[in-house]
Amino acid sequence: MEEESFETLAAFLDGDDVDSNHVAALLARPEGQAALLDFAMLKAAIRQDSARPRQTFVPETERRMAAAGVMWRRTVSRRRLAAAAALLAATVGAFWLGSSGFRATRQDGPPVSTRVERFERGVDWTTGPFEEAR
Repeated sequence: MEEESFETLAAFLDGDDVDSNHVAALLARPEGQAALLDFAMLKAAIRQDSARPRQTFVPETERRMAAAGVMWRRTVSRRRLAAAAALLAATVGAFWLGSSGFRATRQDGPPVSTRVERFERGVDWTTGPFEEAR
C-alpha cells in the first residue's frame, strides 16, 4: 500500500473528512484492513497510557536550561536590540559607501594626456648595479 493510503485510513479513524469511495476501496484489500486495525489498536493504547509529566517539569526544565546558559524563552534587552540594529545599519552603510559613495566619477575612457615625457638612456638615467649595460 502507498503511504497516502495509510494517511487516508488514519484520517478516517480520527474522524476527518475523507473520500468514502477511497476508504471503501482500501478496506476491500487485506492490507487496508490490517492497517486500520493497527491504527485502532495504537489509538487505544495511547488513550490507556496515563503517563503525564509532573507539575514541576516545565519550571524545572527552564531553570536547568537557564543555569546551563541555554537561551530559551529569554527576552532580549532593548539595549542589545539597539546595538544589533546599529551594527546592521553600519554594515549596510559601509557596503553602500564602498560600492558607490566615495568613488570618483568614472569617465568613458582613459584620461587625455596633456604632454609627452621622453627619457633617454645615459642622459636622463643610468643603469643600476643589477642591470646590464646595453
